[in-house]
Amino acid sequence: MSKYILNVDLNNPVHSNFVGNAAVYHGYAGMFDEDGRIYTEEQCELEADRAAELGIKIARTMYKQRYAEFDEKTGKWNFDTPTMNCFTKWCERLYKRGIDVAIQAGWNNPGCINGTSWNYQIPNGENLDFEVALEGYVEWVVQTLKYLVFEKGLTNIKYLIMFTESQNGAGILPKGYNHCYDTWCDAVKALHNRLVKENMRHLFKMVGPNEGSTISSVMLKAVAERVKDYIDVYSSHNYLGSWADEKSGLTKDETVYALSKAGGRTQQSVVVEPNTDYEMTVTLKAFGSNNKYVSGHILFGAFEAENPDDSYNFITAGGEPTTRLNMNSTRMVDATHLTTDWQDFTHTFNTGDATEICVGIFGDIKQDEMGAYLKKVSLTKKGENKNMLNNANFENPALCYRADTPLEISKWGWLENSAGLASSNAYYDWQRWVKTGMQYVPDGKEYWFDEYNVNGEFFDNHQKPMFGTHLATAMLALMTSGAQSSVMWTAFDQQWPNSHSNHGDAFHDGDHRWGVMPTFFRSYTPYPAYYAAGLFFRYMGGSEGTKIYEAVGGDPVFGAVTVSPEGKVGIALINTFGGEREIELNLSESLGGVKLKKRLYDPATIVPDENAKQLSPVGEVIVEGKLTDTIPPHGVVVYSNID
Repeated sequence: MSKYILNVDLNNPVHSNFVGNAAVYHGYAGMFDEDGRIYTEEQCELEADRAAELGIKIARTMYKQRYAEFDEKTGKWNFDTPTMNCFTKWCERLYKRGIDVAIQAGWNNPGCINGTSWNYQIPNGENLDFEVALEGYVEWVVQTLKYLVFEKGLTNIKYLIMFTESQNGAGILPKGYNHCYDTWCDAVKALHNRLVKENMRHLFKMVGPNEGSTISSVMLKAVAERVKDYIDVYSSHNYLGSWADEKSGLTKDETVYALSKAGGRTQQSVVVEPNTDYEMTVTLKAFGSNNKYVSGHILFGAFEAENPDDSYNFITAGGEPTTRLNMNSTRMVDATHLTTDWQDFTHTFNTGDATEICVGIFGDIKQDEMGAYLKKVSLTKKGENKNMLNNANFENPALCYRADTPLEISKWGWLENSAGLASSNAYYDWQRWVKTGMQYVPDGKEYWFDEYNVNGEFFDNHQKPMFGTHLATAMLALMTSGAQSSVMWTAFDQQWPNSHSNHGDAFHDGDHRWGVMPTFFRSYTPYPAYYAAGLFFRYMGGSEGTKIYEAVGGDPVFGAVTVSPEGKVGIALINTFGGEREIELNLSESLGGVKLKKRLYDPATIVPDENAKQLSPVGEVIVEGKLTDTIPPHGVVVYSNID
């Protein structure tokens, strides 16, 4: 068996103030539900116990205006309502268990300001003067904080999340504004100024813009300098599909586009000369089982120019009418012609009378877990060698965008839908997204990766043990990327009160199944991933002054070391692929003979128990400057002196 050697430089932390791992965990426990789906007081306490047992350091929660009642005559909010009382009790439970709270200071931007969204509605909100709307919004937040923190003593409420996925523009954009970025910035400034006036600003850290799901953090880039005197923690996020794994066939230094689902596509606008021949070349390879059963194709070439009035104007080439430039402007590559080796495919077309085109690649391979990787694209004028495309080999993720970012960016980068950048290992995908966002953060400010999880086929398969390894890989990579914290979506499955939603975002009759534990209406036994996540939430620590160090060189084994000022130590290692791995972890200096308890998550042997206690130690190690061990396939191991 080959030995995998990882090295840790204890003189070079990736972060020196790691506050711990966080999770979305809504304060719904005990709230009224029209169908009687209401936790008992015992169940409410048990859910909070589970949050503490898991080791969550910060809980990010939904908070709605309608929890309280507004009195138009007095301009005051009444917080003595049944729903608000339930929310307050939830905050109290977390306070007693030492869990900090990140409260949503509005969910939709600008809809939660002017009352034009599903989350907050007022009559004729779209006609309300936005300065007046901002005054009302700020008043709601300030009165909430005075009630919860000062009157109720809930000093664990320390963070204000400034809306959710703020770049989406949820609600109606007020008159005089050209973009939801502007309404967000004005809300941040208004709330900051009011908190300063009330001598409350020092008590709370403002976090935002909660941009997602994007691979580029384009909103963060656009607003960072505008609000650097107001925002404490910048944030953005993304979710991972299932294509980046040990079957990828990619090498560590390859970053490619993954056309992982039928209908996946990417495109870029280009100015061209009319009645001129152009040559386009794409470099493709197959992933998944490329056998006789595969069906579908990859289509590439020239499509009609984008419509600036249509924010979802994608190239089309599937069941809907095609948007190709002309009959001969595209080429179709049958999926059976793709192999697991890189191949170039070339097509020559004439522009006709067009002066602008959309260069696009459309994937339509039908089978699950099969698809194509796109490594490079070139467009040249016939007879010339200059590539006219920006970011032609996808090396700069900041030039790759999702549909919910402004359309104009595809003029100088790639606009994608149901596709995305992928690496040889999910670990590198997570790290790339964090580092892309962090490059825009002003000096002296922190960054959070404020939502994440693994989607794709895992939407309704969280009970599979392998999901625990995938989730742990994300947690590890986000820790070693330089983020101060990351926020898992979500801690637990939760029944949204009075909701009967059923759709692809894992809602089942209002039960949002995105967590590591089912609702108590279904079972008291957690999913296997509960134990994998607990290794990081609980035993890798996180507190003022905690340092994180990355263990490098052992791909596909990855690791991290955390050390607190009080001498609490955590060492995490993940074998992300199959096959047993013998590892050697070398530290640049001694940890002083610290004694650490070993806990192991093995997806092949994990057996959840309704008591939901975290994994028991399977041994102890004394660590000086070296640690050796053997990790099972897809195993997650943490050595820690944290209880």
